[in-house]
Amino acid sequence: MGIKINERSEQAYVFPPIAPVSAEHVEVGDGHMLWVERSGAAAGFPIIALHGGPGVPLEPADRRLFNPALFTLFQFDQRGVGRSTPHAQTKANSLWHTVADLEHLRIRYGIERWIVTGHSFGTTIALAYAQKYPDRCAGLLLRGLYLSTKEERDWALIGWRMMWPEAWADAVAQISPGAPDAYYDAIGMQLVDPDPAIRAKAAKAFSKFELSCCFADPTQDNLDAMLHPTSNWANAVIAMHYGQHGHFLEPDQLIRDLYRIRSIPAIVVNGRNDVVTPPGPAWRLKTLWPELELRFATLAGHLSTEAGNIVAVTKAADDLAARVTDQTFWMPLAAPQATP
Repeated sequence: MGIKINERSEQAYVFPPIAPVSAEHVEVGDGHMLWVERSGAAAGFPIIALHGGPGVPLEPADRRLFNPALFTLFQFDQRGVGRSTPHAQTKANSLWHTVADLEHLRIRYGIERWIVTGHSFGTTIALAYAQKYPDRCAGLLLRGLYLSTKEERDWALIGWRMMWPEAWADAVAQISPGAPDAYYDAIGMQLVDPDPAIRAKAAKAFSKFELSCCFADPTQDNLDAMLHPTSNWANAVIAMHYGQHGHFLEPDQLIRDLYRIRSIPAIVVNGRNDVVTPPGPAWRLKTLWPELELRFATLAGHLSTEAGNIVAVTKAADDLAARVTDQTFWMPLAAPQATP
């Protein structure tokens, strides 16, 4: 399952479809097993790609954003999503669990430092990880920046529906007819309803509205390709769980702790027409972190499979690798090691 690639996007890719060279389940504690994929060069620049959400799985097409002759790319399904188990589990599932999982994987695969890249909520995780483990980050590549501030959470509640009123009207009609202000409370109640049909309907409505906002120009085929009962369920349950806990961050925490990472080479790419993560927070971050390089992708929305984002991220990854060539990346380990 994944996003359908249109002709314009296909032409924007530099690299053909890329298969993982290895994949495995990795135990990280608390009963969770992460699905981890590795692709690209055998000993290239190690780069870990964090998918968005929270609650959606890794995107296979993202492998095509990074030069397979230059990078060793790691991707994983975060706790409770995709092929990680247990599915849709919210117990022991927070931003800080994911930060710990990143460090677990770094040690397991014998990496001294790596480039950390993230998309959407993956940028939130990337910044939190970098601020906790700055010495382990060779560089940061952030696309579709999300700082989890009050303004951004308010935008998700109000701004999305203003930009996609027809998608919002359809979601409300499915969940809380005639009562748009009751939508999210109704979703929360319906997701725990004893009737599985009601739970499935709520999860689909929640996921469809979110996905509609992600496309610069959504089609029914695009939406149908990404809507599946299993993934809808994890998306809705985990996203609501994170939202109810303020994404497990203190107010403006990622802004407050920028001083920890000012020396890390960083590039932010943001779609100029991104509704989900609009350019404002990226601009704010640039004003507070002058060393950071900010690039806007013209005519691009939120998804990594849009042509403008493909071109911008592929170039940014190459540019960032050129800046960190003097760093040590791999530990002298013969094989992947378990966390002590």
